[in-house]
Amino acid sequence: MKVLVSLLCMCIYPLVSMAQQSNKSIFYGDISYNKVLNTEMPAIRHMPHDAYKWKVLDGSQFTADEKNKPLYYRLPLSLKIGAAFTSKKQNLVSIGLSYNHFSRTDTLGRKLRYADMVDPSAGFINPSYYQLISGYHIYRTIGLDVDYLLADAIGDYEHRLGVGIGVQRLLGSSYFLNHIDTRTGINSDFSANDLSLKDKIWIFNPCVSYQGKVYSGSNFNYWLVAAVRMNVQEKYKVEPLGNLLSLGVRLEFK
Repeated sequence: MKVLVSLLCMCIYPLVSMAQQSNKSIFYGDISYNKVLNTEMPAIRHMPHDAYKWKVLDGSQFTADEKNKPLYYRLPLSLKIGAAFTSKKQNLVSIGLSYNHFSRTDTLGRKLRYADMVDPSAGFINPSYYQLISGYHIYRTIGLDVDYLLADAIGDYEHRLGVGIGVQRLLGSSYFLNHIDTRTGINSDFSANDLSLKDKIWIFNPCVSYQGKVYSGSNFNYWLVAAVRMNVQEKYKVEPLGNLLSLGVRLEFK
């Protein structure tokens, strides 16, 4: 962790110094849709129930099947505000603060453990009667991103290519699970919180981004933005997040 923090500071400091020497300041806000690129299934780190000495999901705690997928899990969005500082060549140093939702789905349930799988002396030996139909996990983070954007144009079309680095702190996560009991054919739901600030999860994201101007007004510009954020921490490539793709719209105020 100390090494990663040091590398982050080494990357951010020269960019901030360039921003302090810039000719012009631009304030912006953007909204982006996020996609987690992990191929591995998500997991519940803190199982909510107890079966003897093991942490599990207890089917007796599930609720009646009243909803298929809460609206909350359909909104993997990021909201960002920040400032950009132009150089003499019209390149930009962009600094932004973001609030992010990342969504992941689970249709296999391979990493779930149930109370009916447990033998009090032998541990997990039985197959569960509960089969996962659909599972949805949401992760909430706040982040700081610093990017250096090279400006160019093809005729009247203005665009930028950027590289940068960001850091995110995971605020928490929650999940919604819909099961079927193979003995009775009855569906049931279960939802709960999982990760929290107490888990002290930091995510470092080197980034490659592209921006293309789609509309210019008298006081503002609209840009379409795309970014790929790579995860450099081995233990987080599977859980809870890994590489991230975002697509959105950026509004810059002149």
